[in-house]
Amino acid sequence: MRPRSAETSEPAWVKRKMLSMNNNTSLPSSSRKYSAAVSAEVAETVPEKPLPTLDDSDDPVRQDLYTLAARQALDSLLNLNRIIRRFVVTVDNLPRRHLLNSKHRSNQAVPGQLLVHQDGNGYFLSEENYARYAAFITLLESINTDQMIALYLHYYPLIQAAYEDLGYPSAYFNDRLIDVIDHLLETPEVGGRISLVRPHVLYKYADAELEALLTKTSMFPIAFIAFCAKSPTAAASDKSAGKSR
Repeated sequence: MRPRSAETSEPAWVKRKMLSMNNNTSLPSSSRKYSAAVSAEVAETVPEKPLPTLDDSDDPVRQDLYTLAARQALDSLLNLNRIIRRFVVTVDNLPRRHLLNSKHRSNQAVPGQLLVHQDGNGYFLSEENYARYAAFITLLESINTDQMIALYLHYYPLIQAAYEDLGYPSAYFNDRLIDVIDHLLETPEVGGRISLVRPHVLYKYADAELEALLTKTSMFPIAFIAFCAKSPTAAASDKSAGKSR
């Protein structure tokens, strides 16, 4: 499937510090949709070094990521092999109905089991469950936004190549990324009791509208998109994905 064609306003783009499409950023010079200029400070931080090949990119990407956050946190929360290909596949699959197989994801599994309580009114999601995402939230909040954008700009040619390898030779990955960010930002905040049902092995929302949502914040957005996805609350992670993981 090609990226959907929904538009995002330029003010929204600027507010979220989206990426430039001009010629000095390594990004395509004629994206289908988004063309706001990135800040001068960010552009100046793009690393001045040659790119490796896509298949030889793990070591330099890994070392660059280690400059952004604690090595122990990155090693424990992310899958740091085939990094760029995993990132592209993970982002592309975030809005889809079916969860991406864990062996292809950029993030490691959220620790622990889904915490569900039961009373006379049935099953409901435990608020203690949200703590399972604390380490991911801490990681994302620790990352310097401008440095993250600079790395994205630097490695964009390899990211685009990996996207084309997925079967999108005429589409820009950056457009898909913006669509996915917009999708994640639409995640609703649900207050109060979140009731569940268990027709078989897996839990489902009792509320049909919540169950119909496609948002996959259970497959947490990885560090590469932290610069534009840090604002959603941690609690939304489980409130928008009431299935057993």
